[in-house]
Amino acid sequence: MATAIAIVGTGTASATETSSLRTTVDAGIMASPKCGGTQNFGPIRYQPCVRYNCDNTSCFHRGYLGLINTATSARTVTWTLDYSIDDGEWYWEDSGTVTLAAGQQMTIHTSGDRLFKSPCGVTVWRMLHVSYSSGTSGPAYAWDYMACG
Repeated sequence: MATAIAIVGTGTASATETSSLRTTVDAGIMASPKCGGTQNFGPIRYQPCVRYNCDNTSCFHRGYLGLINTATSARTVTWTLDYSIDDGEWYWEDSGTVTLAAGQQMTIHTSGDRLFKSPCGVTVWRMLHVSYSSGTSGPAYAWDYMACG
C-alpha cells in the first residue's frame, strides 16, 4: 500500500478541492496521508486515501481520492467514498460526478464539512467505488491505524 497518492490534478464535483489550509486541524490532517493501491475499471484508474491527525484521546480524519482517465476520449465518472472505524458499519462520506478529459488526472478532497472525529487507537477505513457508462467498479480500500499521539 502506498503512503501518498500519486494522482494529481484539478477539478471539482460536489467535493471541495483546495491547496490552502482552512484550520489547524486541517494542517495536521494534511501531514499524515495513507492511500490504497490504484485500481483499474476499464480506462478509469481510482485510488482512495485518508488523512488524519491524532492527540492523546482522539483523531480527526477526512478522505480524498484520485482519478485518472486513460481513455482517448472524455468520460463522466461518478464516485462514492464511504468510511468505517475498526471494521464496523460503513457510512457515506461524500460522492460526486466529474467529467475527465482524455488523459486527465484529478485529486478530489471531500467536502469541507466532512471532517470526522473518532477515538484514537482505532483503524480508519475508506472505500471507493466509481462508475461510468460501463457500470460500477468493485471497491478500492485505504486504511491505517490511528495511534494516540
